[in-house]
Amino acid sequence: MTYLMNCILVIARYNEKLEWLNEEPFSSYKAIVYNKGENDDFEKKNVIKIVNLENVGREAHSYIYHILSEYNKHYDLTIFLPGSLDTRHKKIKALQLFKIIKNFTSKSNPNNPTKSNNPTKSNNPIKSNNPTKSNNPSKSNNPSKSNPSIFIVDQYLFDVKKLLYNLTVSKYVITNGENLKLNKCTKIIPSKIRPFGKWLEDKYPNNEKFKNITIHSIFAISKKDIINNTKEYYLKFFNELESECNPEEVHYIERTWIQLFNVKDPIIKYATINYYLLLTRHYIKLYTGKYTYLYLFLFIFIIGLLIYENMFNIKIK
Repeated sequence: MTYLMNCILVIARYNEKLEWLNEEPFSSYKAIVYNKGENDDFEKKNVIKIVNLENVGREAHSYIYHILSEYNKHYDLTIFLPGSLDTRHKKIKALQLFKIIKNFTSKSNPNNPTKSNNPTKSNNPIKSNNPTKSNNPSKSNNPSKSNPSIFIVDQYLFDVKKLLYNLTVSKYVITNGENLKLNKCTKIIPSKIRPFGKWLEDKYPNNEKFKNITIHSIFAISKKDIINNTKEYYLKFFNELESECNPEEVHYIERTWIQLFNVKDPIIKYATINYYLLLTRHYIKLYTGKYTYLYLFLFIFIIGLLIYENMFNIKIK
């Protein structure tokens, strides 16, 4: 199979410095930054476009805004990343993602893997042209030659819908230090449909059981999988995110990007043990004196699950 490597980074930024853009492998790719902060004090290496947006809907709003505004002119592979990628456990996931991408990049164009056409200016996602009246993406890219969509996931032993059916999010503390300087708000605007299980039933009524969630919103989507869904479909999610800074729906979407895109044959890569070690350490540090023992218990529980999986040769999918 031939893999086309016309890639772009799409970064959701609030107040992060984005200094990680100077590091490999990120420095090898062009980027579009969706900026919701009060300044533009961030690294702009290889940034070909900056789009300033109102601070609503967190990274999910930025991602879907990009999908809508670039619907007729997407790159072959779009790599979505949060601006807070300098947080170590998030960077581990991103490095896993780029390791997979590099394999396909080297196959398609070993001399210049990131060479791509300069995209035109973005449009208002709601007022953009009808896709049926513009360039037909299927003519420019044979689906059989499209890149695979790639997700770095957290895995569960059992069906997520059953395990997290009653999940609600009423409070959220920003964990990135730079973002916390500008926004100390912890209030969550409740979803009109809750808990999480009911929201899943409403948004994905025909979806099968799943055991992988996409926490931290780090993934790559092929053009084929993006345009496989209509703009009207994406607008259903977008409209839920565009009025509030921290809506509960963001936390639901963050767990279900695979389902949102309705990807049939994605590449799934499980997060590493090192990721879980750093994640546990990160939260222990964040909540020192309050929840230290709780997170130590969770850490031991996660290690126990990994040992159980390896002992009985169970593949959790």
